[in-house]
Amino acid sequence: MKALLSLILAFASLSLMAQDRPQGQRGPREGRPQWTVADRAERETARIHEAVNLTDKQIANVYKVVYVCAKQDSIQMAEMRAKRASGEAMNFDREAFRKQNEEKEAAKKEALNKIFTKEQSKKYEAWLEELARQRQQRGQGQRGPRQ
Repeated sequence: MKALLSLILAFASLSLMAQDRPQGQRGPREGRPQWTVADRAERETARIHEAVNLTDKQIANVYKVVYVCAKQDSIQMAEMRAKRASGEAMNFDREAFRKQNEEKEAAKKEALNKIFTKEQSKKYEAWLEELARQRQQRGQGQRGPRQ
């Protein structure tokens, strides 16, 4: 009888702990690191360096460009989280958001291409195309073809 009572008590306490967060709200993903802007910029700079073989001077310049972009993304995500928390996310214009991101990516690509040599620019374009292809394959494997 004591074992049954302790089992019921344990189950009830676990149920209450599972309901700690309100429905629909998510916190940081468990087990995943929270990247700072500098961490993200360093990681992307390293990946670009691996793809196009940058000089030391280019690494510093690429880091500056990538850092500014990562900072803008961080601010944009913070604004989105605030809107979601306040309920404004229901008025979200997905198309405008996508267009804004495409413009930011184009500006970043243009700034990086000013730093790169012609050969590095070609390598960078090929690398971006490969990343897009990999993203598309991941998306199709999980949810079917995207439309």
